Parts: sequence; C-alpha cells; structure tokens
Amino acid sequence: MDFWNTEKILSLFREAARLGLKIKKDPHTVLKEDATPVTLADKTIEDFLTGELAGKDAFLVGEETFASKGREYLDRALSGTCWIIDPVDGTANFAASYDTWGISIGFAKGGRLVQGGVYLPEKGELVLTDGERVLYAQHPGMEEEPEWKNFLKPLEKPGKPFTGASVVSLSQLVAKKGIVELPNPVLATGSFVYSAVSVALGRDGALVTNAKLWDVAGMVPCFARLGIRGGFLGDREKDVTDCRIDPEYYFLDYTAQDAFRLKDAVLFVSDFSAAEKIRSACRVEYTLR
Repeated sequence: MDFWNTEKILSLFREAARLGLKIKKDPHTVLKEDATPVTLADKTIEDFLTGELAGKDAFLVGEETFASKGREYLDRALSGTCWIIDPVDGTANFAASYDTWGISIGFAKGGRLVQGGVYLPEKGELVLTDGERVLYAQHPGMEEEPEWKNFLKPLEKPGKPFTGASVVSLSQLVAKKGIVELPNPVLATGSFVYSAVSVALGRDGALVTNAKLWDVAGMVPCFARLGIRGGFLGDREKDVTDCRIDPEYYFLDYTAQDAFRLKDAVLFVSDFSAAEKIRSACRVEYTLR
C-alpha cells in the first residue's frame, strides 16, 4: 500500500490490537541480543502489518525485522515510500501485564515522515493524522470492536502552560543515563507512544527521549501539525518535527546496536517559552554504540 488511508489505518490498528491482547496472557517473552525484551506479540503484529502494508510500491521498516533487510533495502526505503512501524512500543510493560503500551505506524515519502498515528489499546486512546488534521479518539474498552466514527474528533494544540507542577516524561534511557535538575515531577513510563499521547493531550508538560525512529515515526507528524516541537538538548537548531529522516537526526548505522536511535536527547514541548528552561536543566551522558 503506497498511500495513507485513514479508514484502512484505523482497521489495522484494531486488528493489531486484537492480536496483541490475545497474546498478552502468555506473551512468550525472550531477550534480544541487546538485552531488551521481545514477545510473540511484537513478531505477530509486525508480520500482520507487513502483510497489509509492504509491497512492490512501498517498503517497510519495522523494529523486529529491519536487521534482516540489508543496507540497500533500508537506503531505498528511507528515501522512497516507506512504512515505519513499532508493533509493540513498551514491550517490557506489555510483558509485565501493564496497560501502558501502544502500536505506532508512520508513513514516509522522499525521506520525510508525512503521516502517522499511534494507538493505546488498553487505554482506548488513538491519535493520528488525517490529511493536515490530527484526530483523537477514546473509546471505553476493547470488549467490543470500537466504531471509530463515534469517537473521532479533531485535536488542537494543548493550551496548558508549563509550570512547576507540569509532569516531565522521560524515556528509559534518559531515566538511566540522564540528569534532570527540575523541580517538576518526572515520570518514566517505558513507552514513547504512551508519553507522547499524554503530551499531545496536555496531560504531561514535556517529554525528553532518546527513542528510535520506529518509536517516534507515528507521532512526529502529529506533533508537527499540533505545533509541538522536538528540539535536541544540545543543538537548538535541530527540530525533529520538521519530519526529515536525516542522518543528522538519527543514527543510521544499520548494523549498530543503537541503529535508528535519535543522535541526542530530544525535548518535545508545546510551551516554547519553557523550552530553554527545561533544556538547561537536562543532560544525557550516553555514547551511541
């Protein structure tokens, strides 16, 4: 499939969630070579989405299968028409029976993320692009398949100012390797998409992360349309919400342990007046491997 069709994406999210929830009772968790967990749901959902989205007219880059693709395929994918997916973002949460996990689907053309969306099945929350709009839905549960049309509504930029009471979400890497000298409450959820939805809705005031491309691909186009910026802590000129899949932004050494990781911690925030204050109080000491 070489184009973004909102209705089709909604149906894929629904089926992917069904597959994941079926497996969650017995996730068959193992550790990958980088010591991060992977479950049967990661593999099953990625296989399903690959079958639905990849083809002769569109490439697909997924967390669980990218290493088997080879450099030529990945170079062509990132410069062409490409789906970028994370089948289970928050795998450790999923495996431990928490409900803070989600599914991310991003769509790129010509080296730029142009559409995207994320779904938190057990929270019933969905955020995705629809043309130049961002839509949001929250349904009451998965007992019955959600009729999205009954819940979808346009989402606007969160208007809450950043204050000392605003929650700052951190990725696992930032929580382990970073220093955050803010008086604010901090929260490391273990899932980029869960934290990102909270920022988009104004529940959290900011998010600091060193996530990988497939983690952020579904949400970055939403952030861009909502006026939420994603600047590097160490380089004020770079903003990943310009949606470029650029080697200045991402570590594109495909054989490295940190392949596709953001090259520096990124601050996602909607209140630009607070950005410099947060930046000056945060640093992450981590060398890409």
